[in-house]
Amino acid sequence: MDLRIEKLDLYEKTNAVFKFYSNPNNGNFTVELNDNSQLIIYDLLGKTILNLNLNSENHAINLSAENSGIYFMTVKEGNNISTVKLVKE
Repeated sequence: MDLRIEKLDLYEKTNAVFKFYSNPNNGNFTVELNDNSQLIIYDLLGKTILNLNLNSENHAINLSAENSGIYFMTVKEGNNISTVKLVKE
């Protein structure tokens, strides 16, 4: 299993199995996937906020009902797992 945790730039996650933008955001952002994937978003306490199985295309994600703060998004694609930090303003 390949586990990668990498530094984020302001707008786009690169060198991973997916891309997302924008970050920070208002709760709405886009995830671009290369293959069928599992997307999990959880808060700082580890509570799962969203858990989706998605296909390989662009997906609009809406967390506007959640409080402002820091969240983590994990994308599992095959044996690759990438986790990034999300900031909801």
